[in-house]
Amino acid sequence: MSGLCDDGAVHMLEATVSSVLVVAVVFYINSAPLWPVDGRDDGLRLLSSDILSVLQYRANSPEHPSIGFALYSQEQWRECGNALGSDIERMLPAGVYYCLDTPYGSIGRIPSDGMSVYSRPFVAFGNAGKMLDCRLILWRA
Repeated sequence: MSGLCDDGAVHMLEATVSSVLVVAVVFYINSAPLWPVDGRDDGLRLLSSDILSVLQYRANSPEHPSIGFALYSQEQWRECGNALGSDIERMLPAGVYYCLDTPYGSIGRIPSDGMSVYSRPFVAFGNAGKMLDCRLILWRA
């Protein structure tokens, strides 16, 4: 044996520094706000999330279709779209309006230019696993 090997100490130092950097990055990501803070929160972001959760995970019936059932095909959208729209209207507080935009068509009221709107994009799955880009737009009058 001709001497001590310092390679092990160097690797331990590198691992320590790397660990500290990873922890710092994770801390920064978890402590940052989810959305830019612009000084006002009108609640439309949270409301849109709640509405989509209810529509996605509720039991399905012809009078109250889930969003996945209504968007399964163009025919089901034509049959269930109005019932889905009625359910969305009942979930909204007074003065809040919606527009649900899908590849099969839109329901609800389209906001006028200049209105403060919140648009929540989401993906629904149609027949044969087809991905449908949709969005729920909420706005106040």
